[in-house]
Amino acid sequence: MSHLTRFRFHINNEAIRSLLKSSYPEIANATLREREENGLRVVEFLPQPGRKG
Repeated sequence: MSHLTRFRFHINNEAIRSLLKSSYPEIANATLREREENGLRVVEFLPQPGRKG
């Protein structure tokens, strides 16, 4: 995945990772980054180069 994947949920980050890793294997080892944007919590899953799901 060459772009940042962004999702907006109201559940914890590990639950999101579990839901998405079957469709996006690179999320299994991705680095998480959280930030606030326009009053919403944004969680970004940043794939680690050289790692496969």
